Amino acid sequence: MRPDVPDAVLSRRQVDNFRELVNKYLSPENTARPRYEDLINSGKVTHDEFFKFVHSYVPVSESSDVIRMSGFDAMYDDNYEVGAIYDPEKSFLPAYDTPRIRQFIDQNRDALTDEEYRAAMEVLDNVRDPNAPVSASGRQPLPPDYLERVRGWIGRTGQNQGRFVEVNDDPLSAQLYSEAMQFLPDGPRSFVTTYTPDEIIANRAAGDRYFMTEQGAGFAIGKDGEFKGVFNAGSERGVAPEMVKESIERGATHLYAFDADKNASVVNLPEVYGSVIHNGKQYQITERMPFNDDYAPENWNYDLYGRPDLVRMDLVEVGQ
Repeated sequence: MRPDVPDAVLSRRQVDNFRELVNKYLSPENTARPRYEDLINSGKVTHDEFFKFVHSYVPVSESSDVIRMSGFDAMYDDNYEVGAIYDPEKSFLPAYDTPRIRQFIDQNRDALTDEEYRAAMEVLDNVRDPNAPVSASGRQPLPPDYLERVRGWIGRTGQNQGRFVEVNDDPLSAQLYSEAMQFLPDGPRSFVTTYTPDEIIANRAAGDRYFMTEQGAGFAIGKDGEFKGVFNAGSERGVAPEMVKESIERGATHLYAFDADKNASVVNLPEVYGSVIHNGKQYQITERMPFNDDYAPENWNYDLYGRPDLVRMDLVEVGQ
């Protein structure tokens, strides 16, 4: 029983299905499309690449059906579930039945090394609700009491702001925004600046704006137009392209992001940000800076993430 199943190369049938998905969800103008076409033509597509694609580009409402219809039956095998749970940063999978996985791991204890067993159980032990589903990234739906408070605050704003609601002068809104960021798993948290409620209040007074959804996703726009602090702490997937579009609607002009190596076990954020064209505008890389250890995020995992370049992306006119 091996924890490296996500690195397995797809079958020919799965690659053909993947090609159809790329054609469906990435328009010819999408800058991410050439990379996926090259990857498919290479014949070396892995399960990990497929799930990164689904996580980034397939609407949440369609992702489960896409995975099921694409012939990725291995993801439903118990062996694959153990592999995904063991290495939570390497896969983006639908929710699993946590108690069933725990039972399966215990029943197959002899097939796991001590290290594998400890790592798998650590993920399961750290989930917020042991009776709720857990994804391979260790995420769960946000706690009901948190969601209730968010919905209560949104209802009291009296503002028809659509899916993304702006943090206002109510101190509770800053608290809820900050609280959502604390639900981020350790991996994604390395790539985003988190804020305390007091920092949010002070930054708003200086001109920054903060936006969030009731499901635990959000972003900020600095007074200088920087699109920043993009995060998704909930179990909902495929939100990043929505936030990119919303940032353009709200007046953002540029952003900074780590340009993760294509082989790194994280979604390449510049690729996701640059894949969206909205109102004839698109974020494009305009500057590249080498990684600086002196300014590395706190608890940065060099073994997992390496030393990626920091890139600046500016919003440019590209037409429709």
